[in-house]
Amino acid sequence: MASAHHGSSCIERMPPGGPRWASWNIGVFICIRCAGIHRNLGVHISRVKSVNLDQWTPEQIQCMQDMGNTKARLLYEANLPENFRRPQTDQAVEFFIRDKYEKKKYYDKNAIAVTNISSSDAPLQPLVASPSLQAAVEKSKLEKEKEKKKEEKKREKEPEKPAKPLTTEKSLHSKSYKQAFSKLRCTKHPKTPQFFM
Repeated sequence: MASAHHGSSCIERMPPGGPRWASWNIGVFICIRCAGIHRNLGVHISRVKSVNLDQWTPEQIQCMQDMGNTKARLLYEANLPENFRRPQTDQAVEFFIRDKYEKKKYYDKNAIAVTNISSSDAPLQPLVASPSLQAAVEKSKLEKEKEKKKEEKKREKEPEKPAKPLTTEKSLHSKSYKQAFSKLRCTKHPKTPQFFM
């Protein structure tokens, strides 16, 4: 899978050799050292999987196919300074990755990328997320709206019930209450308070 999408190097460090890890929700291939940093970002930002050790769902594969390292660079590194040199130490790489994905410091705010990079005639389109992610988000929104409407209809149909008092005098002297406390009577002292009988 990595070789299919410009995955000959890690998007963060660009070391030689194929990356064996990926952040599938961002759609980038990364090396093992950067995979640890991506995991530290939290799953709300980056979801890391091994390219060859983990199981992949069709949706996850589609996310990787829709983005890839080249498109991700156009999107997440659009505003890198011209004289920018990629960091090499782990700490510097972590700061760079946090700036890039957490703070979106270099992100293309217009969010427009070329859909087919190999063709110069390719139309431009907004790159909000992959089509499969967009469909999943829309489905989730619709399901939440339906659930909300069902709850509202339920509330409208149910008349408000007055709150029941917790205890009344009658309930204190009810038969079940008496039975419960009759077991507590001491056999050595047959005189028990009247309200238990």
